[in-house]
Amino acid sequence: MLDEKEKERRWYPLKSSQGNILSIREHLKKLRMIEIFLPVTKEPVVLTDGDIVIKETPWFDDIIFVRHSKSYIEELMHKDKLCSQLGFMMKKDDNGNPDIITIDDRVMQLFIYALEVMKEHVTLLKMSDNLRRMGKRCRILGGKLAGMEGVLRRVQNIRRVYIDLNGIITARIDSMPRSYIEILE
Repeated sequence: MLDEKEKERRWYPLKSSQGNILSIREHLKKLRMIEIFLPVTKEPVVLTDGDIVIKETPWFDDIIFVRHSKSYIEELMHKDKLCSQLGFMMKKDDNGNPDIITIDDRVMQLFIYALEVMKEHVTLLKMSDNLRRMGKRCRILGGKLAGMEGVLRRVQNIRRVYIDLNGIITARIDSMPRSYIEILE
């Protein structure tokens, strides 16, 4: 059985007002009590002395995902100077009231998997209403992403599945086998 502290933990997408998301990630890593995920691309860079280093570039310079309790994150935002640049991302609920966006643990795990393991087949896009409306609703039946739902679109005879992460980011997965896709509409 999960303890009460673990039950309170959720994934929250946080937005940085300053765009220094790599510094914030490094700062949060030092806390060790908090889980973080920052989608990045990695490229080797040759330095003038011939050494090779890996340069990380965030997909988006203003969004980081943090897993902890809302109260702990709020405390960090109020007490920590660097974390004070972060804010919860909001959406409107069914009644039109603002609501803090959270992401289900399983969905976030699959999203992280898609970005880290399948990176050569995944492109991240900021979510747009056009992507939500175009294509057919589908569910992935096979592979490590089984259970995820998204939108299937064909572009130049290539099947692509667009997976929405609570209206924040969309992962476009290229070359999904037909047998892995179930049309929901």
